[in-house]
Order: sequence, then C-alpha cells, then structure tokens
Amino acid sequence: MKHVLLLNLHQKYEGFANGNLTHDLLNEAKKFFTANGYDVRETSIEEGYDVAEELEKFKWADIFFVQSPVYWMGLPWLAKKYVDEVFTGGNNT
Repeated sequence: MKHVLLLNLHQKYEGFANGNLTHDLLNEAKKFFTANGYDVRETSIEEGYDVAEELEKFKWADIFFVQSPVYWMGLPWLAKKYVDEVFTGGNNT
C-alpha cells in the first residue's frame, strides 16, 4: 500500500480567509487517495504539530500533498514556520 501525507497549510485570517476552500479541496484529495488504495495521514498546521511526529510522517509518506492559500504571492506565515521547523528537524541554528 502506498502512503500519502496531506498537509493543510492554511492560516486563518478572521473575516476574509476562513479556510473553507482549502479544507474542501483536501477532503476531495483524501477521497481520491482513499478510493485508490492509499493509506492517508494528515496534518493541519493550525491545529498545532510536533516536529518529531512530522518528521516521522515524512519518512512514512511516499507522497506528500500540499494545499495552501497564497497570500501576497507567498505562503502564510504559519506555513513558512512549519517548513522551517520541520525541514531543519527542529534545529534553530
């Protein structure tokens, strides 16, 4: 069985970016991958995350699927923070 990690990199901005589209798109992705025999794990960065657990998810995954809004031509701040923390293994040096 193949493994897929779904990443919700949405950061809520009250009143104009509540995350509904990102959430709905990831639900459709989950339906697709599940229907095609994939084992699915998920991370929603707004719900918090543990760097060590995220590293294990990336080791486990054959594919990672990222859904994120683009704010001012870049990732939301919380998504950038996630990438920095996880891809450096939590090292701040």
